[in-house]
Amino acid sequence: MYKLKSNQPAFQVMSGPFARQRFEHGASYPQVPDRYRNRFEEIREVDEEDSAAAPEETVDPEESEEQGEMIYEHSNCQL
Repeated sequence: MYKLKSNQPAFQVMSGPFARQRFEHGASYPQVPDRYRNRFEEIREVDEEDSAAAPEETVDPEESEEQGEMIYEHSNCQL
């Protein structure tokens, strides 16, 4: 499982195997794009005994036919 590093902005992949997939803070992902793996940290899976904390949202990105990847980064800028 992977989660977005705290120093990385949330982003959305625009094409490729992860097309239309948003990667945001606070969620965990079973797979991430190889091209952007450096933006994520690997997390260990929590055993049932260790599950005192609330579970994180899990997203399965298995939806796309294209090969290339484009991303759209979201910023917290206000105009």
